[in-house]
Amino acid sequence: MTTTVRAEVAEYLRRFDAVSAAIPEPRRSELRAEIQEHLTDSIGDSAGTEEASLVILEFGSPDEIVETELDGASTKRGTPRWVLRAGAIAIVAALVIFGITQLPRLFESAALAGGAVVTAHPVGVERVTTGRAYAEYQQEITKLSALPEGSAWPEGVPAGLDAGATVDSTTGEVGVLEAGAGQVAARFTWLCAWENEAVIAHDHSADDRLVAAIAELKAFVAAATTESWGPGGSWTSAVLTPTDYDNFGPIRSDVAESCMQAGITIH
Repeated sequence: MTTTVRAEVAEYLRRFDAVSAAIPEPRRSELRAEIQEHLTDSIGDSAGTEEASLVILEFGSPDEIVETELDGASTKRGTPRWVLRAGAIAIVAALVIFGITQLPRLFESAALAGGAVVTAHPVGVERVTTGRAYAEYQQEITKLSALPEGSAWPEGVPAGLDAGATVDSTTGEVGVLEAGAGQVAARFTWLCAWENEAVIAHDHSADDRLVAAIAELKAFVAAATTESWGPGGSWTSAVLTPTDYDNFGPIRSDVAESCMQAGITIH
């Protein structure tokens, strides 16, 4: 195994750390080391950023690894369990793996007529309109660009995102959430809406809407402050760049996870 951890692997491990608190030690550390070794060896020293990103996408998300490790114990499949650490937020839910499965067309023509998944009261987790995370969310949505026509910001954030000590209602485990969850929830909500808009517009040859959606996503990347979402980052290379070549498979797969990260269920 190489002695230097690639940026893409380091980012993956950071995400793993954010969602793996439910795995008891020493297994958690052992699994982390196994993941690092596997990804580092699979990518190698000579792989480009895009190659590395595709290897990681095919490997599966940290959420899926954790869910598999826990083998569904104390958690119903499809029931989100929110964990936040170092500004990252994730739902423990199954990820559609790029390269193995592509989501079917998410919506039919009714979606173009006004149906949207990001609405004032979206299908998904329980939401609240009080607390620190909600205040963070409200502040962040004023900084983001408008949602696609027909969409609306959800009235509330997923319950349980406020900073401080927390107890998982299902497992009884005690954890600590850091500040910033509301901000991250807002960003994933925005991403869910615009990725979905791009997929629908592409599927229905709505070129004006497609061009507008891609422009919004590229502007989001240009303004991003995190390495994975910024220009040349793993998400940009693996998900957004392929749309320039009319390859919408990666973004079609990613929209499901983005929406789950926002606590929104798509049918």
